[in-house]
Amino acid sequence: MALTSAEKQKRYRENLKAKGLYKTMKEQNATRMKKFRHALTNEEKVKYNKKHSLTQKKYRDQKKLESENSFSSKQSLGKALKKVTKVLPRDIGKKKLVIRSLAQTIGILPRHTHQRITRKISTETQDNITAFYCRDDVSYQMPGKRDTIVIKENGNKSVYQKRILLYNIREAFELFLAENPGISIARTTFAEMRPQHVVVKSSMAHRICVCVYHENISLLLSSLSKHINGSSCSDLRSFTSALVCDDSCYECMASKCSSCKNYFNLHITNNIVDPTVHITWYQWKHINGYAKKEEQSGTVEQCVKLLFSQVESFLLHVFIKRQQSAYFEESKSTSDDTKIVVQVDFSENYSIKEQDEIQSAHWSSKSISIFTAYAWCGSNNFSFALASDNINHDKFFVSCCIKYIVEKLKQELPMLEEISFFSDGAGSQFKQRFLFRNLTQMSNYYNLNFSWHFFATSHGKGVVDGLGGTVKRIVWLQVLTNKVRCENASDFINIAKTKTRVIILDEITQQHIDLSKTQLEYLFQNTVAVKDTQKLHSVHVIRTDVIECRLYDYSTAKWTVFF
Repeated sequence: MALTSAEKQKRYRENLKAKGLYKTMKEQNATRMKKFRHALTNEEKVKYNKKHSLTQKKYRDQKKLESENSFSSKQSLGKALKKVTKVLPRDIGKKKLVIRSLAQTIGILPRHTHQRITRKISTETQDNITAFYCRDDVSYQMPGKRDTIVIKENGNKSVYQKRILLYNIREAFELFLAENPGISIARTTFAEMRPQHVVVKSSMAHRICVCVYHENISLLLSSLSKHINGSSCSDLRSFTSALVCDDSCYECMASKCSSCKNYFNLHITNNIVDPTVHITWYQWKHINGYAKKEEQSGTVEQCVKLLFSQVESFLLHVFIKRQQSAYFEESKSTSDDTKIVVQVDFSENYSIKEQDEIQSAHWSSKSISIFTAYAWCGSNNFSFALASDNINHDKFFVSCCIKYIVEKLKQELPMLEEISFFSDGAGSQFKQRFLFRNLTQMSNYYNLNFSWHFFATSHGKGVVDGLGGTVKRIVWLQVLTNKVRCENASDFINIAKTKTRVIILDEITQQHIDLSKTQLEYLFQNTVAVKDTQKLHSVHVIRTDVIECRLYDYSTAKWTVFF
């Protein structure tokens, strides 16, 4: 039989030893290896050392052969067994248990680890919960350049714009179950799966831009909850459900349903513990053009009457808010390269600041307008941030920005057919007859179907707010380095472009706005008023100078306006 390589090497070493040449051969080999290692590059040395370490480890592992018998003789082993046997329990079951435990402790047998049997949550459910938390009707994205949170993901740090949960965890959990009746999950698990960048309201030091309808009702409920039996005044969602037959029905939420018109008396008024007790409450009021939180006092009965006076407008507001949010989410989910959704808004103006700024400069800084937009196009989405030195957020500025966005999207999406715009209801910027008529002109010019949809008052927060905060943060961090200066909109765009390629950045100059004014001024002078402009939340372009309006997007009732 042929010898193996190891056997041949062994025979070779024995022959050298017999001739007295083994020591000489080792010295020669050591010298040769020293020269070999010296000639290696740094990279080759690292590879060689790593390979040598593995070889040594393998050799040591082979040498660690335990002796089958640690005792010097059979007699000493027998004595040890006899001692152990004497102290073992007599019961055979207990004896086996002790021996097995000893074997596991020493390492002869593997230790049994108890694994708790739990129901695993599917990846689909986890994704649904994460998407639910990040919905604009469940949490809103904070707009500030400092409203960020750093999260470690797979060993890497990622910066996220904070989102504020609009409900407490219990309310959000109940809403999730109501929308997903087929999913069974505990509230604790639901809370644990909240994304880190979605923070609860209680964790925020200063909460701003909340809805006046919701906040005034919430302030009244906070004062009344202890003086009214039942859970109707425990939170806004319970209060809303207690007043109507069906909170998804327009007739109920518009106070036109005969079945639930007396629900306020039934669930609120009739459950007052003592109507004569004096309490205090707060309400937001507009005094001399300024919003002020005013303290008021009176009896429980007076507070309930004040609550009742706000119920009709509150319920309709809640209904519009839910309907528009649902339509927005549905539109995003069905968007593609031919039918897209675009949300637009003005970010808070960027105040031009310098590093190491003198005191007097702090109170006389200039500002830059930032118009933000985000387009959902199925697989590909687009972000826009358009800056300008013009801080008048008027109809001519808006027209320039909309035209820029439409033209850019037509370049990126040749098959584009329809654009649905979403925004808040700011009357000076979007919710006005001038924008509606201009929309019909642009629809004809670009050969696209246009529609404009408005969120309920104070509920227009979304991804565009995060865009504005992100761009302002990028520029501000660069200014803090004292290596760049931002003196105008052009500088702002140039600085931002060096740090991001994801957001489409450009400047809207005063020349662009003046040209827009020249083209549209005569058209706007002959634009008729639109019926119920402040009430409508949906506008569809039919043809040039003709639009179709709805109170909310899912409404079957509509009216046509001819300009």
